[in-house]
Amino acid sequence: EKVFPVFLTREAALLKLVQRDAPEAYRDRFPSALHIVKDDRGLVTRLEQNWLRQGGETMSQMEFARQCAEMLVVLHDRVGVIHLDLRLDNMVITPRGVNFVDFGSGVRIGEDIAKSPMLHTLFSEMLSTSQIQKDLRRLVKKNKVTSRLFIEAADQQKMDKAVDLFYLVLQ
Repeated sequence: EKVFPVFLTREAALLKLVQRDAPEAYRDRFPSALHIVKDDRGLVTRLEQNWLRQGGETMSQMEFARQCAEMLVVLHDRVGVIHLDLRLDNMVITPRGVNFVDFGSGVRIGEDIAKSPMLHTLFSEMLSTSQIQKDLRRLVKKNKVTSRLFIEAADQQKMDKAVDLFYLVLQ
């Protein structure tokens, strides 16, 4: 319950950055905050936004990937934000093209994670190996993984942190 307003506060702040710093041609491809309600501590308790889930024209996988890469360049290089929760659930196709939503766990480039208890907790949970190992072992058993490095790592009791990080990014 305590974390929820913090995530909303972070999301509202990052959405303001995106709207301010993204090139004009890209601004309407990101969600925007329509109405923000704050509590007496200044934490966002309610965030209404246009989620852009109306859909757009169908596109090829290559075009989808190209537009995702393009949006990442805008987000990272122009806005200075790292999303940290990019997965298909948080990627949408809008009439203007591919877009990302749910910036609640995003960070600004250069932000000191150690100074934020919420980010420290988030990263600790993201980097815990138990779920990553379970997922990797499941994919290996289904013959979905062909890399010898990953197959060998799935057989070990404890994985190397580099493998965990690579697999996390892959997800």
